[in-house]
Amino acid sequence: MTKGGDFQLHKSVALYERARRVMPGGVNASARLNPALRHPLFIQRGEGAYLYDVDGHRYIDYCLSHGASLLGHGHPAIRAAVQEALEMGVLCAYETEVQVEVAEQLTRLFPGMDMVRYTCTGTEATWHALRVARAYTGRYGVIKFEGHYHGVNDTVGYSHWPKLELAGPADRPRPVPDSAGIPPANNELVTILPFNDVAALERCLEEKGKEIAALIMEPINYDSCGLRPTPEFLQA
Repeated sequence: MTKGGDFQLHKSVALYERARRVMPGGVNASARLNPALRHPLFIQRGEGAYLYDVDGHRYIDYCLSHGASLLGHGHPAIRAAVQEALEMGVLCAYETEVQVEVAEQLTRLFPGMDMVRYTCTGTEATWHALRVARAYTGRYGVIKFEGHYHGVNDTVGYSHWPKLELAGPADRPRPVPDSAGIPPANNELVTILPFNDVAALERCLEEKGKEIAALIMEPINYDSCGLRPTPEFLQA
């Protein structure tokens, strides 16, 4: 949302041209390349619930860094905590008491969370989770639901937004790699299923249950307009 009727993005366009010369695609994540604009927005700063781009336009930030900025931008408590952490020095290669305190708090807040391993990205988190599941079960197969996103590691980088002509039947989707570079052999290790389809899930477990190490899913399918699971699907 902007104030006023003159909406120009000259500085964003100029920055995009510079970025394309030194960054693949001119962005650090492909989803940031806005298909309507044909270039990304370049944000200069955030304040509270708002973002301000390099051209001076103000937007309501509904993305909130995909959840990482739930308290908005520049919240005084967050700024104070970051400043306190900076005064400790850069200790990312070592263990600290703060890490233990946060892990203890997380296990208190979430009853199903027994232990905590910190990661830097969602891709890294899902990679760790699947590695643990495979090590524990001695199996290698993974069930993933069409349209769900779990990062860009080679195990789950499939069928996020597949082209319809490649996706296969609705009740038995094919694994469609999200990009080039994923080894074809990985296709045999991932099974793509339709979301909210109890019959398809039960059939898959009957056919491949002894090969499956893990089932991974978004509790709410964020990139499909917040598609929720049905109670029957969760119970299955």
